[in-house]
Amino acid sequence: MAFLPVALLLIAMLLPSLPAEGKDPAFTSLLTTQTQVQMEIVNKHNELRKSVSPTASNMLKMEWNREATQNAQKWANKCTLQHSGQEDRQTSMYEQIFVEQ
Repeated sequence: MAFLPVALLLIAMLLPSLPAEGKDPAFTSLLTTQTQVQMEIVNKHNELRKSVSPTASNMLKMEWNREATQNAQKWANKCTLQHSGQEDRQTSMYEQIFVEQ
C-alpha cells in the first residue's frame, strides 16, 4: 500500500510537464497551418536554392500551395512509405520520401 502514495506523488509531479492534447507551445509553433511557419519554410527553401553553385539561369521562387498542402496531408494520413499513384494526386506534384535504413 505504500506504493500508491508514491505513485500518486510522481504522477502529480510529472503531469504538468506533459503536453495537453498537442497544445504544447513547442509543438504548436511548428504547425504548418500557421502562415508564419509557411513563410519561414518557403523563405528558407528559396534561400537555399539561391545559394547553389553554379546558379540557375531561371530559377523560379517557390510559393506555398494550399492545394499541394491538402493533397500531401491526405496522402500522409494514409501512413504509407510509398509514393502516391497518379489517381491519388489532385495536383501534378508528387512526394519526396526519405527513409533511413
